Amino acid sequence: MDVRIFIFASNMLLASIVLALIGYFTGSYSIIGAAASIGTVGGALLVIGLGYREPSVNLMVRYCEIARSVLAKIAEDMGLASHTLYAFPEGDEVTIAISKPNTVPRDPKPLVGVGEAPYVAFRVRFEEPLAEVGGNALDVFRSRIVELYSVSRNVEVRVEERGCTVVFEDLNEVIKPLVKKPLSPVTITAFAELARFLNRKLQLVYEEVRDGTLELRAVFL
Repeated sequence: MDVRIFIFASNMLLASIVLALIGYFTGSYSIIGAAASIGTVGGALLVIGLGYREPSVNLMVRYCEIARSVLAKIAEDMGLASHTLYAFPEGDEVTIAISKPNTVPRDPKPLVGVGEAPYVAFRVRFEEPLAEVGGNALDVFRSRIVELYSVSRNVEVRVEERGCTVVFEDLNEVIKPLVKKPLSPVTITAFAELARFLNRKLQLVYEEVRDGTLELRAVFL
């Protein structure tokens, strides 16, 4: 059993119950739908946590695909079939929000938000404090993408006045199927890391995969 996965799954199941109750008493079917989706992934993670053995690359890829599908379903239930990503760095954490293009969520909190700017949000936590990383921020970002995550063999980063562009060249064959679909865990992780190292709020405005290359463009908020 993996205790961390078990605890995380238990928290997701609890959150889904709370959301379902809120949706029931407020008559919001979108929240009930989101609660059902969160409960589904929470149940799957609970099974994985209880039956965890040695890690497997194929298992992790499958897990990422399931998580991506559930996240996409939650976004759809919230009326966010057309969406983009926003990143809000807070020290060693980055809040990722899925919301409508050019509709920036205000102070997004994990799970879901309703109103004029509905969103689905979650926090990405990094075990290594940024203060201990050291070195040039962009050089460290490139190193983590290539050596830690093994996303690609090379990374180009261009930072301009209003935004930045990141090009991942020669993508790892294992993760290629993941980057071709919306809400790719590869894109989300890289986007969170970028916001963290730049210490800037970001909106993803462009994402394209072609010939083994992934290109992301973001604007500063």
